Amino acid sequence: MAAKKRNVVNVRTIISAAAVAVGLAYAGLAANYDDLIRQGYRWVVVDGPLACVSKDDLRQMVGKPSDELQLKMVEEVRTYYLIKGTMVRVVTEERSSGLSQINIPGITQNLWTLTKFLTKQPVKDIIGRIETPNTMVGATATPAASPEATATAASPTPTESPTPTPGQ
Repeated sequence: MAAKKRNVVNVRTIISAAAVAVGLAYAGLAANYDDLIRQGYRWVVVDGPLACVSKDDLRQMVGKPSDELQLKMVEEVRTYYLIKGTMVRVVTEERSSGLSQINIPGITQNLWTLTKFLTKQPVKDIIGRIETPNTMVGATATPAASPEATATAASPTPTESPTPTPGQ
């Protein structure tokens, strides 16, 4: 009987310790995300060609979307694809218009998107992880946005890649 009571106490102790560890880890992660949010980082909550070079281009893409318009703007590299779960940095937020100018790693110019396409809540990317600035840096980072036209308009041959692959 004493051994059984001791086992129950041990199980309770182990479960309590695990719960405390999980709670501390979660609190630590939440604090890190708060720091990132204060620095202007946000997560993308949509997929599609919804980051544009100009405000007018964005208004066209959102106001009267069509396959023809999308194709034209992608070919002219006036729009970039946002991918859900990607982390971006907000440069300017225009609350009155609902627009945000964002910086995406790997894209040399700032782009405009709707503020509602961004969130302060961490969002998992397509492989199930939450992107942070540390995972965005380096050759193994998931591209945040990709101008689909780069492969067709800028590359002289279809075998050339506009971005290096690991090991090159």
